[in-house]
Amino acid sequence: MTKLTSAQDAIKQAISEGWVPHGMEDTPSLRTPDNVFANFYHQPTFLLDPRFWQALGKARHWLKRNRAWAAYDKWNEGREEMYYAHLWFKTRMSGGNEKKLWESLP
Repeated sequence: MTKLTSAQDAIKQAISEGWVPHGMEDTPSLRTPDNVFANFYHQPTFLLDPRFWQALGKARHWLKRNRAWAAYDKWNEGREEMYYAHLWFKTRMSGGNEKKLWESLP
């Protein structure tokens, strides 16, 4: 599995699993990573989309990785993508190091 180093890496992986950024549903030609990155100022908004995190989880096999997660993480209903979305949001809101966050994701 390719290690993530940035939001752009994560967005590429989510797009590869079929995620469509909000506002691009009716424009298939704009759904390429290059066009998404051209709208860089929207990237934080893209990362608030639950469908983004679901697609990223699918790409990174979070749902298949560890079924014990459900017993461990009741607050996020055992869904790793919810945990990592909350972790990203907390990091973003606290001014934390997002590069380290992306690199730490399995």
